[in-house]
Amino acid sequence: MRNPAPPRTKVFRCAIYTRKSSEEGLEQDFNSLHAQRESCDAYIKSQRHEGWTPLPSLYDDGGYSGGSTERPALKRLLADIQSHLIDVVVVYKVDRLTRSLADFAKIVEIFDAAGVSFVSVTQQFNTTTSMGRLTLNVLLSFAQFEREVTGERIRDKIAASKQKGMWMGGWVPIGYDRKDRTLTINETEAVTVRTIFDLFLKLKNVQRVQTELVRLHLKTKPYATPRGRAVGGLSFARGHLYKILSNPLYIGEIEHKGVRYPGQHPPLVDAATWDAVQAQLGANHHENRARTNAKSKSLLAGLIYDDAGNRLVSSHATKNGKRYRYYVTSDGNGRSVAAASVPRLRLPAVMIDELVLAKLQRFLTDKTQISTLLRETRCRPAEIGSGLEIASKFADSLTSAAPMAQNVADILARVTVSPTSLNISINRDQLLAVLTDTFAEPSQDNGQDNIISLEATVPAAPGGGSGKLVFDDQNGKTPDAVVVKAIARALVWFEQLTTGKSRSMAEIAVREGITDNYVSNLIHLAWLSPDLVGKVLEGDTETTALAKTAMLTRKSDVLWSRR
Repeated sequence: MRNPAPPRTKVFRCAIYTRKSSEEGLEQDFNSLHAQRESCDAYIKSQRHEGWTPLPSLYDDGGYSGGSTERPALKRLLADIQSHLIDVVVVYKVDRLTRSLADFAKIVEIFDAAGVSFVSVTQQFNTTTSMGRLTLNVLLSFAQFEREVTGERIRDKIAASKQKGMWMGGWVPIGYDRKDRTLTINETEAVTVRTIFDLFLKLKNVQRVQTELVRLHLKTKPYATPRGRAVGGLSFARGHLYKILSNPLYIGEIEHKGVRYPGQHPPLVDAATWDAVQAQLGANHHENRARTNAKSKSLLAGLIYDDAGNRLVSSHATKNGKRYRYYVTSDGNGRSVAAASVPRLRLPAVMIDELVLAKLQRFLTDKTQISTLLRETRCRPAEIGSGLEIASKFADSLTSAAPMAQNVADILARVTVSPTSLNISINRDQLLAVLTDTFAEPSQDNGQDNIISLEATVPAAPGGGSGKLVFDDQNGKTPDAVVVKAIARALVWFEQLTTGKSRSMAEIAVREGITDNYVSNLIHLAWLSPDLVGKVLEGDTETTALAKTAMLTRKSDVLWSRR
């Protein structure tokens, strides 16, 4: 009688995941990723009798923080898990997978759904048991705490170093070179910097200085990005000139959180010149603010185009003593065109500005995207936190009563409007100039490699239908600016609530500095049908009156019944 065959051991397909936070040392023949992989591979071999076998696929993330899940190898790992190609995930330590407790909970949900086990070779845990999961949660809580403490320690070190006048790295400003972790004068570029200060005192206007620099063929600092892309060596943008003229680095000082300290680097301009320039900048600011208040300049003036490439210019109409702003199709010379010559757009500036600002704010508060952008520059890890803080403050300023129009104009390359969407093109180098404060070298390069593109879809009514911007009504009617702005705010708030950007109407009220009741009244306008929104924008008196009624009664059904 033949002996029965021994039971076949089940095969467990094991994926090894490795991660290293910084790129330092990755070029070595044997680095931290290799060491992690060897340890994990040895552990898998020790479990060979249980049917464990390593997969040949490499899941290595070099130079990626554990505080974010935006990692290419991790995404591939999770995709393969969901495709049921993996049975066990093996890591050297738990924090190699993630340092965030919230992210870990999401990852474990994916593991559980696919029946995948998780093993740490230096911390014997098994996530298939409740006790193992509790232990891991406690461990990750300490990992997250350690990450936060490390961040505080780095910020304290930066503050202490700047108080001693030390330059903390980053993009080297024009007029200087980097040497032994400090700044030395670049004599050729120093002449350009001093020329900028002298021209401003003579011409008293940044735009005139910009024109004169073009005539003199003076350019920005040329340099190469870590990826080898040539940047700089271009004409100065106005925003760059403002940064140079207001940068205390050029009088030998280091600024940190609004406080200036004597620097360890040599100055390029004397104190008398600096003081005179700051006084003139202050005088220009008050003059420009008064002029802007009088003219109510549109936020996107000179930056907005239709989808046929026609420039839209700022225009206005006055009704009953109120001023209403529009973006209208231009003839190419800065004048609005007659309605019959080309397809003409006549868009309420308030609504367009609100949509653009909301999209910019959402982008600037996305820590993953901003961190990725900063990581691609010469910013050291210690400076990324500072960049995120600046991005957050910049985003907050966009919702204030008087947004930073100059900075918005500096980072935007172009806004293209179509009947159903807005395409917002951000100048990558100009944005980095804002995020890295005085260390970045902005440029006017609007090539595709230097553009970050955002798409803002005109929000549709919740009941269905597509949002749509309205072409010129050609009937001479003027829309009610109060109602138009209310609809724009309602659409933005509704999108924030549905995407999780805002958790409640109360949170919106606190952020906007208004009452909960006001938000509750206005939010109902997001339920208006697209064609009725169009009628409001066309200035239809009856529909506008009904919209005002909806604002007061919190009911939009009366407007839907008019559809």
